[in-house]
Amino acid sequence: MSGVLRRFNEAGIAEFIRRIELLRTGGTASIDDAFVTADSFSKPVVPEVRLERPAFKTKREARAYLSERTRRARERHGDNDQGLWTWLAAWHWDAICPADASGNRRVLNLFHYVYGHGFTSSHNQRRHLIAVAVRLFELAPHSLLMLETPFHTMPKVVSEISGRVSLTRVKALPALLDKLYWDSKTKRQKPGAVSPQAT
Repeated sequence: MSGVLRRFNEAGIAEFIRRIELLRTGGTASIDDAFVTADSFSKPVVPEVRLERPAFKTKREARAYLSERTRRARERHGDNDQGLWTWLAAWHWDAICPADASGNRRVLNLFHYVYGHGFTSSHNQRRHLIAVAVRLFELAPHSLLMLETPFHTMPKVVSEISGRVSLTRVKALPALLDKLYWDSKTKRQKPGAVSPQAT
């Protein structure tokens, strides 16, 4: 389905949280187009931005698309707009919280979907599945370690690096991390990229 980029209002964010919490406790809730496009929960950004749901495979593909689509909205509302990032998680729900063959979903902590949710909101802003990877893409677009991972995951190494965004501003660092910790044969992170005790 195609649509237009929107921002959740407070009621929309609260309802999204309610539905996610239901899913996390084994209940049933629908995060569908009727919800994400309801005028009582969200409004389109101005000027209007057309939005699709491409079949993203990696964070790089998703964030290259979303970086471009959200740029004007971020210029207008700021880079930490909770309504924008949270609405994007709802719009791309099937991609960032995919159902398995049995129709079950592995629903992660709220802060991965609701931007800045929780008591440590500034820390949790760096753990939102969409916002973090858009920022990482804009800072280090050629990184393999940080961006060649599935759209719906938050690997520990990405969480650790996103918590130290200033490091990615060192231009040589992403390439160095790829050399040290990216296995070009398996297309996966090598062991030892982060401490097992990292949170």
